[in-house]
Amino acid sequence: MESLSKAFGKCGEYTRNMYFPHGYAQEDARLICNNKDPDFVHFVILINYEVVAFGFIKKSKESFGMAVVDEYQRKGIGSIFVDFMLYYARLNGFKKLATEGGTFNESHLKDILFKRGFNNTGEFLTRGKPTLMMEAKLL
Repeated sequence: MESLSKAFGKCGEYTRNMYFPHGYAQEDARLICNNKDPDFVHFVILINYEVVAFGFIKKSKESFGMAVVDEYQRKGIGSIFVDFMLYYARLNGFKKLATEGGTFNESHLKDILFKRGFNNTGEFLTRGKPTLMMEAKLL
């Protein structure tokens, strides 16, 4: 829990505004780490025992969300995380994998997803910003 809370503290406003299924306080880290909901699976990526990325898969919706701590962005970690999420989804028999709440047009994640075979399945506004709903078919 402390490692995740520490990672939250290393996420700046931009990252917090791009990934917001939960807050970034120590209490939010505690709730995630003590998650008892079998519909959610949470993941972290560690480098030298430090959380550098975190995310989740929601099984019932075959969807996911993820974020990379600011200082580790644009180093390929997001691409590795997406590859892992796709692997997990295939291994667990998902028919698709979609972004849980979409991804902002301005997000680098959008580019990673397109490169991994995700398609735009809808457009809308989130917090006044253009957002894409993205999905990859896994059949």
